[in-house]
Amino acid sequence: METEQIISLIDKIDFFLEFTQEEKKVVAGLKSNIQKFQPNEQIIKQAEADFSVFIILRGSVAITKNEHPDLVLNRLKPGDVFGEMSLLAKRLRSTNVIAEGETIALKIDGEYFEKLDLAVQNKFKDKFIEILIKRLDDMNESISKLLR
Repeated sequence: METEQIISLIDKIDFFLEFTQEEKKVVAGLKSNIQKFQPNEQIIKQAEADFSVFIILRGSVAITKNEHPDLVLNRLKPGDVFGEMSLLAKRLRSTNVIAEGETIALKIDGEYFEKLDLAVQNKFKDKFIEILIKRLDDMNESISKLLR
């Protein structure tokens, strides 16, 4: 995939709205980190020690746990992120992530993340915080509905 194609995918993703074109070019330059997954391919395995974060550019994934592998906890689509907790907290993977169809994602490993310009790192971290807050709000709402 060429840099221009990657930028065109990134431009469609809300996650990158606050990024400048120059910062998007830096992200798009990570060609080796643009990964394509086939349907039903396991992207992340629960309890694995891996500190990469993924941003879905095309396709979708299902989130499951080993305890109930047939129960889909969540489905993520383009613009959604997974793996951010492992990247930020340096902890083992808490879920499984499986491609539902052909999926393209930007993978940023922890080592590379630490080498990014501090301003770019902070933009990523700000987005991760927004995402985690939204997930917590959604979870609280779900629990509240269950208790009614």
